[in-house]
Amino acid sequence: MFGGGRTQVLARVPLDRAEDGRPGTLDGRGLDALLQLWSELGNGVVLVTGREKRSDLAIAMAAAAAAAGRGTLLIECELASPRLAAMLGLEAAPGFGEYLAHEAEAPEILQAAILAGPGSTLAAAPLVCIVGGNATGLGPALLASESFAHAIAKARAAYDVVVLDGPGLDDADALRAAAAPVDTVLASCPRSRVPRRLRNLVDGLVETAA
Repeated sequence: MFGGGRTQVLARVPLDRAEDGRPGTLDGRGLDALLQLWSELGNGVVLVTGREKRSDLAIAMAAAAAAAGRGTLLIECELASPRLAAMLGLEAAPGFGEYLAHEAEAPEILQAAILAGPGSTLAAAPLVCIVGGNATGLGPALLASESFAHAIAKARAAYDVVVLDGPGLDDADALRAAAAPVDTVLASCPRSRVPRRLRNLVDGLVETAA
């Protein structure tokens, strides 16, 4: 979408956290905005990148999809400095890094997250999460591997929606590798903060606010 024009802002989402600070707990406006975004995106694999709020947006998008009754999987692809487990109160390891390195099997890395907020009672099934696991400097190589492509293909077949909490815009090699098998790449930052060398990867922007 960058090409000769400007990347479209697909949604403006207020990311209001619950009083206990738990991410992914949207108020009514935030839930409505993300449900409208999902109506445009349809099903498939979506990678969320950006700056400070990319994980908050990825969690919120996955929570909204699950609240809408879609089978949803959230995968953390930030392997250099994983933080999803701490954000959601899940076990930190084993995770996606260990799975890609053939050090863990699929049943060992799947965890269920408890949804909260106005749409949580509509969810037909829990939000399934795969955290990054132990930090590793091999992220770009693991994300460029056949194991990663195979994992995304399996996830695509098993779930309606797969949300990747992707590497940030500062890790170009890992981001390019993670973006290869996905349908849509969203950036949770202004256009001006997407590096020129990565603009061809980004399909749309989502403006977020606390």
